[in-house]
Amino acid sequence: MANYQMVINSMNKRSIYLFHIFSIIILSSGLMVHVLILPSLLSAGKRDSWISVLLSVPPLFLWIFLLYYIYKKLGNQDPIQFIRTHFGRKPSIVFGYLLSLYFMGSAFVTLNYTANWSLTNYTFEVPFWVILTSITVTTLYGTYKGVRTIGMIAFICLPVVTGLGFFVASGNMKNKDYSRLFPIFENGVSDSLFGMIYVGAGIFELAVFLFLVPFVVTGEIKKKWLIGLGILLAFLTLGPVTGAISEFGIEESIKMKNPAYEQWRLLTLGQYITRLDSLSILQWLSGAFVRISISVYITEKLLFTTENKRFLKILILYGLLFLGALIPWNEASFFNFLYTYFLPYSLVLLVLCIGVLGILVKMGGKKS
Repeated sequence: MANYQMVINSMNKRSIYLFHIFSIIILSSGLMVHVLILPSLLSAGKRDSWISVLLSVPPLFLWIFLLYYIYKKLGNQDPIQFIRTHFGRKPSIVFGYLLSLYFMGSAFVTLNYTANWSLTNYTFEVPFWVILTSITVTTLYGTYKGVRTIGMIAFICLPVVTGLGFFVASGNMKNKDYSRLFPIFENGVSDSLFGMIYVGAGIFELAVFLFLVPFVVTGEIKKKWLIGLGILLAFLTLGPVTGAISEFGIEESIKMKNPAYEQWRLLTLGQYITRLDSLSILQWLSGAFVRISISVYITEKLLFTTENKRFLKILILYGLLFLGALIPWNEASFFNFLYTYFLPYSLVLLVLCIGVLGILVKMGGKKS
């Protein structure tokens, strides 16, 4: 057992490559921008939601430049270890707890959202706790096996998920009326500016790569790769937004809790092949597995500096997620929580943490 634990530990140190990181971010943040933020974005930006995405691109470039600056200063160092080395234990603990709150919040929302979506759409005769347990156990296993396993699963699933995305987008072209995207700025620019908050909550997750590069065996991330990845996340946001409005109209889209899934339900092949929405299960669960697993994995690394009793620590984190997801919450209350609290405040927390990290690496560089 001890030898096996040593193997698991070694798998978590310098065990992935850059393509693992990109696969993880595309699947994890892809679920966020493609699914989780969509109802809130449509409610905030209304018909101008797609304008919100376009307006978010310049701030995204500034964000990428900040992230790349931090990355170049840190190299492949762990951000928490850097703070501990240059500024002491207490600042590193505070920073670690704040980031842990962000990642655990992401894991909780994804777990709750996925379990309720599964119950509503294809497992409505299965008790909720059974669905929740199956998702929790599966993602717990991924977290325990380590970042390499999560990265490999993401890399394997990514081509299939991408192919299904192109399939539903092209298959629904006959149902799209892009005139529904206009007129714009009916209420001035306020809607589009408000919607930028929710776009930012999704695309700014690109910062996650800073917490994955310490596990990279070799290779250096180039700025143009980050720019390309950021633009990809923006397109992954723009696609379902324009798709929902052009297919259903803005009034109906706002009423929907899962507009991206409803686009799958609209898809048919000819007159006789329908209910292709079953294919969306693979898309959603792939993203949810990677997102929850990697969020808890990063949280574990942020909170605990040793590998002792690692499984117990992970079990406690998942126990908190499981108990939180069991709290009875009706659909309207949950989406109001996302819209009013989680998405705006998670964006503020992320920007605050990364901004402070940028200042600290500049100060730390001068000290060294």
